[in-house]
Amino acid sequence: MIKSYKVKLLLNNRQKTLLSKSGGTARWAYNFFLARQKENYDDGGTFISDGELRKEITQLKKTDEYDWLGEVSAPRVKFDGINWWLTVGVEVDDNQVNTQKTEAIGIDLGVKTLAVCSNGMIFSKPDIRDEIEKLRRLQKRASRYYEKLKQQGGENRCKSARLKKLESEIRKVHQRITSLLQNNIHQMTTQLIKLNPEAIVLEDLNGSGMLKNRHLSNSVRQAKFYEIRRQLDYKCKWNHVEFVLANRFYPSSKTCSSCGLIKRDLRLSDRVFVCECGLEIDRDFNASLNLKRLAG
Repeated sequence: MIKSYKVKLLLNNRQKTLLSKSGGTARWAYNFFLARQKENYDDGGTFISDGELRKEITQLKKTDEYDWLGEVSAPRVKFDGINWWLTVGVEVDDNQVNTQKTEAIGIDLGVKTLAVCSNGMIFSKPDIRDEIEKLRRLQKRASRYYEKLKQQGGENRCKSARLKKLESEIRKVHQRITSLLQNNIHQMTTQLIKLNPEAIVLEDLNGSGMLKNRHLSNSVRQAKFYEIRRQLDYKCKWNHVEFVLANRFYPSSKTCSSCGLIKRDLRLSDRVFVCECGLEIDRDFNASLNLKRLAG
């Protein structure tokens, strides 16, 4: 089995300079050959293969104008604006399997409460209100600088040291927000996997559709539904847990987990599911119980 690990590189100033140069060269190459493909297409040519483009860049390195292309290598590292990251794949032993399984778990996702599980576990989103407010203030300050630059000639004007520092602060806040949300999801998915359930059933939410709702869009972005799905998918495979993705149109919230009656008039504001059979239960917990039943 191949497992991927993401490692942050601890670099000295010389190494940071070299990798920044590599990143700049990669951006140049991307834009240069994008323009090259477009020019070729406009002239009636067909798509230029990767091999041909590599030959072209090899010839460019031999010219005085582009000899600086040979100063950098081509490391596959990820540049996030602050730190450098390296992702590696490692082959690990797949023989150790825990056969002591627990019952399946159904997970109902939400924008208010991140996840409600059929085993009673509840997971919330991290409180990032302070970071969001700080980001809003920084972006507001930066917008004034950008407006001033625009009035003075736009991109032809050099950014001031204050603006560069401000942009760096914005990147750091963005990174902190991302880290808080990502770490919270990792902790949640790891806790569930450690229970070693027979299966995990997750509802397939229409995240892109929910993003179109301006009242929900920010909450949906912070919930990172696709990231939850991605992590559960690969962690289940690593640990021999069946991963089930429920059909998007499965009425998990509107179905009574006791008698199976579908309550089609259930509204989003109804937080308690009340059925004719006498069942009164939290709406999200009811949905998680229904999802659990989809496990094979």
